[in-house]
Amino acid sequence: MSAPERDIGRIGKVLEAAALITGVAALLIITVTMIGQVFSRYVLGQPLQWSEVISVYALVWLVFLGAAASSFSDEHVSIPSLTDRLSPRGRGLAMVFSRLCVIAFSAITCWVSWGWLVNGFHVQAASLGFSTRWVKLALPIGIGLMGAAAVLYGIRDIAAVAIGRLDRFSNHDQD
Repeated sequence: MSAPERDIGRIGKVLEAAALITGVAALLIITVTMIGQVFSRYVLGQPLQWSEVISVYALVWLVFLGAAASSFSDEHVSIPSLTDRLSPRGRGLAMVFSRLCVIAFSAITCWVSWGWLVNGFHVQAASLGFSTRWVKLALPIGIGLMGAAAVLYGIRDIAAVAIGRLDRFSNHDQD
């Protein structure tokens, strides 16, 4: 493995860890809030007014951070029925094309969601008193991280195809 490949791998691992740690924190917030809600409602007879809003906001963050983390570990769902029929070079080119599509999607989505964030209509969460801007921030951050993964690994894949290091794209599942 070359030094640039190691550097790309390290950057990807750091960003993946950041997304995972933040996602786990969101999951803990959801868990603690829902346990508190159940306790408050059924034991104390006084439901918490804010627990559902906190849980939903944390869930939105969890979804986008989880998507970003799975992008950095290349664990998104794929259906390889077409690429399994290609040569390793063809699979490499298909991977590069796929990463370019993710980059384009991420760029457009980040641009649109940033516009919503900056210029959009925001309300105050009635039970919490803070702006919905904070939950909307999850979209450009999560999608931006997905795009960053596609850029990092796209560079690696383009280099591998260009220099003929196609072992990365071999199909290990075929006998």
